[in-house]
Amino acid sequence: MRSCSVLHGLGRSTSTIGSFHAALSFWFSHTLGRPEVMANVPRPTVGRGRCLTSRRCSKLKFLFEATADPFYRTLFQTGRDRDAIPK
Repeated sequence: MRSCSVLHGLGRSTSTIGSFHAALSFWFSHTLGRPEVMANVPRPTVGRGRCLTSRRCSKLKFLFEATADPFYRTLFQTGRDRDAIPK
């Protein structure tokens, strides 16, 4: 069983596991001077977000293409709230 699977089973997110990996890599490489220990330990991968259906993807693509103003296009694409942006 891979260590990432065990940590996922304990309720750890992929970003948390990545932080653990980075901390251990630093510890073994810089503090102990043994980078070969972590050389074969796999890093967790984060899957890219996907649209749930092709119909939803086409609707979002239409929305982004129909928005002419770069400010609003960025808001739509990043999911930010306009009130959250400092003025």
